[in-house]
Formats: sequence, C-alpha cells, structure tokens
Amino acid sequence: MPKNKKVKTTNNKRPPIVTVMGHVDHGKTTLLDTIRKTAITKSEFGGITQHIGAYEVNTPKGKITFIDTPGHAAFTEMRSRGGQVADIVVLVVAANDGVKPQTIEAINHAKAAEAPIIVAINKIDAEGANVDKIKKELSENGVLVESYGGDTMCVEISALKGTNINLLLESIIALADLLELKDTSNDALLGTVIESKLDNRKGVLATLLIQSGTLKKGDKIWAGGSNAVVKSMTNFKGEQIKIAKPGTPVEILGFKSVPEIGSIVVSLENKDKVEAIYKEQMEAISNLESNEDTEEKLLNIILKADTKGTLQAIEQSLQSIKAENAKIKLVLKGVGNVNKSDVLLASATGSTIFSFNAKNTDVMDLAKQRKVVIKNYNIIYELLEDVQKALEGELLKQEEYVKGLSLVKKVFPLPSGDIVAGCEIIIGVMTVGRKVVIWPDKATYKQSRKTSEIDDMIIYKGKIKKIKSGKTEVKKASKGSECGILLSPNFSDIKVGQYIQVI
Repeated sequence: MPKNKKVKTTNNKRPPIVTVMGHVDHGKTTLLDTIRKTAITKSEFGGITQHIGAYEVNTPKGKITFIDTPGHAAFTEMRSRGGQVADIVVLVVAANDGVKPQTIEAINHAKAAEAPIIVAINKIDAEGANVDKIKKELSENGVLVESYGGDTMCVEISALKGTNINLLLESIIALADLLELKDTSNDALLGTVIESKLDNRKGVLATLLIQSGTLKKGDKIWAGGSNAVVKSMTNFKGEQIKIAKPGTPVEILGFKSVPEIGSIVVSLENKDKVEAIYKEQMEAISNLESNEDTEEKLLNIILKADTKGTLQAIEQSLQSIKAENAKIKLVLKGVGNVNKSDVLLASATGSTIFSFNAKNTDVMDLAKQRKVVIKNYNIIYELLEDVQKALEGELLKQEEYVKGLSLVKKVFPLPSGDIVAGCEIIIGVMTVGRKVVIWPDKATYKQSRKTSEIDDMIIYKGKIKKIKSGKTEVKKASKGSECGILLSPNFSDIKVGQYIQVI
C-alpha cells in the first residue's frame, strides 16, 4: 500500500470475473460467442477488439467480465505467478460426450485456485445427450451438483441455439452475490496481465484486468519487472477511456518491455513491497507445506499412470502410507503422459509429480524452469518408497531424463588391446560419438538417479567410438537390442555387470 494514504473501501459491488474451461470440442468457444451476441448490443459487438482477451457483458442484474483464455493451462499459468484472476469458473461439459481428461484437469485447476464452479452442460439437444450420465460422472470426480445433493450450480444449455444462456448468466450473478465481491476502487491498485505483445507500430501493448483500485491514464505502474506510464487505455470495445475500476479489462500502451502473462500489476511506488511479498510466497511453496492450525505437514502429489487399473492400485496403496504429523494430498490423478498442464498445476500448488510408466521427456525443460520435481517409475514399490521418504521430509532430486543405458553382459578383448563391451540396451539409444559414463553396478546407478552425492562412484568418462550389431558396424543401437560397444579412450577395466550411461 502507498505510505501515508488511508485506504477506503466502498460498499458497492464489482462485476464478477469469470473464465470458461472444459474439454476440447465441448463448446467453450461457441458459448462465449453466444454470450457476446446475447448480452452485448449489435453496435457494441461490432466494435469488440477480439485480441483483448476479455470483455464485459450487461445483464438485467449487473455486469459480468469474461476472460477468454486459451484454457486451464493458461488459467494456472496466471495463478502460478501469484495472480488470482477468476472469481468463478464455468465448466463446460458436452451432454453427448461426458467427462473427459481435460474436464478433470479443469476441475483440478479450479479447485487448486479455490474458485467456485458453475457447471454448464452443453449440447443438451444433440443426439445421444444424457444429462444424468454427466452429473454422475461429475460426482465421481468431486463435483456434486445441486440436484445430486451438492452445492454446485448446474445449468443445462445449448450454446449453439442459445437455450438457457440467460439462465446461466443469472446463475453467475447469483453466485457473485454470495461471494460478496466488493468494489475496492479506493484501495491501492492491483491487477493482472492477461495478455501482452510487442506491436511493430505502437510498441508494447498489454491487456490488464483491474482487480482492486483505479487505473488512470498517466499513472506509473509496474508488472513483472517492467515499468510503464499509461499513455493510452482502451476498453474491450476499442474505445479510449481515462479510468478503469475493479472488474474492468483494459488494453494499455506504455510498458518499456513486454510483461509476462500472469504478472501482478501495482503502482510503481508499491513495486518493492510486492516483489518482497511475491518472493516470500514462492519460497513458501515446497513439497512439504505446513498447516498453521494442526502443524501437520502436507505432501502435495500429482499422480500419472499408464492405465486406470494401475492408477487405482497406486492410489489405494498411497492411503496406507503414514508419517508422524504429515499426510498426503492427491492434487491430481490421471491416465497418460505428464503434460504441460500437469507441470503448471504442480508449480501452482507446490506438488511433486509421480508418474508410473508415463513419459515426461517433453516437459522436463519446463519442469526445471518451474522447479517442479518429476519422478518416473516402472516398479510400484519403488514409487511408494519414495513417497514415504518425501512424506518424512527427505528431499527428492529431479530425475533427469536418461538418454541411453546399457548393461555389460560380456567382455571381448581385441589383439590391439582395446576392449569391446557386449551390451544389452536397457533404456533409450546408444549412439556413436555420444559421451558416456560407467557405473560399477545396478545399485550405484539407481542411487545416482536420486542424488548427485555419489558422482565420485563413476569409474569411467569417455565417448562411444564404434558400435557393432553382429558383424555390421552401425551408428546407433536402440532399447531391447544387443550390440558391441568400443569406447574412446579405451577402458581396460570394463567388467560384466557394469552400466554404460549416455550423458
């Protein structure tokens, strides 16, 4: 807050901020388009600058601000940088399709952000529509709608035909009333960057969502390390405006560099305080979090597995793992490979990702950037052992992607004095010219996956000079095959049982 400034809060309400999430092809875009046409006049609709990524709609009972994000990954991306953007999440589920993987991900992202959900069951007029089936599947995934005895609002709609769209808008206003969203126009400025880009003609353009305080033309602001003087400000219709109050999306010109999406926006005079708070928040997020009331530590886990049966078996086993003053919280469980959305959710919730027979190579760079630990297993008891260790406070090391690993099964001395290692490829690919290390045995290699403290146990460093498959010289050998490997420089002490790892 600015020094020597008394903060006053008005009693007026502000518009609720809503984002629409759900599985691909379930009608999110159609719903947003229909809402725009239903709740905005033709003259307004024609002037909307679609690139702004947010817009306001007028209803008989008040305004609603919609954020048109690419999906729940972007939603969590914003939250992981400290910005709590949406007040309400509208979860779209197709009545003729059902709860799908992205539906479940959206549910978990909304819960992680502690944002209340309104379910919009779409395509109720489509062939094969089964509303009761959708409600049952939702209940199985932790969303209990009102007709099933829960407290989650549910509206049955057809976005294509406009059926019950006004009822959905009324439900949003009703939930906003329960949330008691106050107009904090007189508070210190607080907002979030929801889009940003460098325009070749105009310079840096940023779309901001004002959540507290009032932004004025000429104000000096800061977002994610970038300063700005607000040179111009336009609303969602492309009109020039001079002030923006809470709940208002605006596009501004004036940043010196492009601020990251999700960055918190404050007055320039408050940047040092916000930077300090943000740093404290990031340091507080860890795999083991303290509960102030019970002093109980929490291990947040995202669990991915190759099949549903395996996933259920691991989940049941996790329930039996106990530790003093600590417990497990399963933030997300799912079938399939680890994806970007999983990493972003892990970053936002301080979770460790445990995957079983699920690939994670495509997201390792993002995980490293976000300081998210991903552990992959193909033996269940090893996964459970590591969860137990993590619950007891032992630090887990990021599991680096193994590019290639082979087991030495035979040794062939050559007349030249060189040694050829007869190997079975266990993981990945062995390629001529690649750098390798040799571990003395399986136990040492496995321990190396958990800690760097035994790097002095490496008995050789060099590269692959030649690979032979039978009598044929080849450039590479893949998992499951056997080959002869000649190293450079020659390693005369190579033995059966050692492991050659590509680095």
